[in-house]
Amino acid sequence: MRDETLLLLILAVGLGLLYQWGFRVLPRHHWQILFVVPVKEGEVGREQAGINFTWYGFWSATAAVSASLWLMVLLGAVGASLMAVGLLVGGLVLLCVPAASWIARLVERKAHTRTVAGAAFTGFLAAPILISCINVLPGTLLGKTGAVSALPFFPALAGLGIALALGEGMGRLACLSFGCCYGRPIASLPSRWGYWLGRIAVQFTSPLKKAVYAGGAETGPLVPIQALTCTVLTTTSLLGAWFFLAGRFRAALFLTLIVTQAWRFVSEFLRNDERGQGNLTTYQLMAVLLLAGLLLLMIVPTQSEVPAVDLSRGWKQVWQIEIVLFLELLWIALFVHLGRSQVTGARLSLFLHRDRL
Repeated sequence: MRDETLLLLILAVGLGLLYQWGFRVLPRHHWQILFVVPVKEGEVGREQAGINFTWYGFWSATAAVSASLWLMVLLGAVGASLMAVGLLVGGLVLLCVPAASWIARLVERKAHTRTVAGAAFTGFLAAPILISCINVLPGTLLGKTGAVSALPFFPALAGLGIALALGEGMGRLACLSFGCCYGRPIASLPSRWGYWLGRIAVQFTSPLKKAVYAGGAETGPLVPIQALTCTVLTTTSLLGAWFFLAGRFRAALFLTLIVTQAWRFVSEFLRNDERGQGNLTTYQLMAVLLLAGLLLLMIVPTQSEVPAVDLSRGWKQVWQIEIVLFLELLWIALFVHLGRSQVTGARLSLFLHRDRL
């Protein structure tokens, strides 16, 4: 475990530095729009419409691909078939990306919004079914031989919990850049809470930030719920990975699912964006259902055929040109889908620099 612990420490330091920068910089105005693409050819001196591609899409795609890569490495470390892992990742992407929009529309009654909570809920519900379906496929199709399952059940679920915690944690950088998933005003909190949270509060001033145009947050500092979620979930993912690499798969699954869903339940009370009706939000009820499902999973007998964890095997398995290309294409597809802003627009004006002719 010495090498594994060193790797996790390096990841912790690297992500910590990234987050320190992101928490400070991404709420600023110019970190919302990454670039603008003209809709059609225009004439010099006349305005034309443009499509905004956002930093939200950049960080969302980066978080999703990072989580996918981490899942592939972890499952490769326990000898899972690369083809089987690819089918699992592909199936989850096809289910979770649309679910993020569909569930948000049902809960928040808005067409142009997404929910990470809905995507995670869908992923955890679908994962046991996907794993079971993949494991009944012929071994020759999966490129797997021997007694070990193509996707050992508990290691696969534990790896998924670790990956989703990392993906959701890192993905909160996207929320900071777009100003969504914003917290309550510090002024609305009890004085003791307001004192401590006010020292790390976040403030959005750009009229294009969702916290401003939807929540009127330009009037004061907010609870930095994005930064808090990012820190809690990333730390949970790294701790879960430590248990996983030590071969303690149930502990890794239990830790990641308990902390992520408990934090989702608690953090909803600190958020100020639209979360549906009722004293408890739909997302809080989803968290309770997932925790109940976890208790049922804990009574499933442990499989005895899981091999020893070998992290180097996982890295070697993913360091192949087809896997690198797959992850690059996945990033591009997610960026185009999530980064194309549907709530902001642009007008471009083309002109000549006369003094440079």
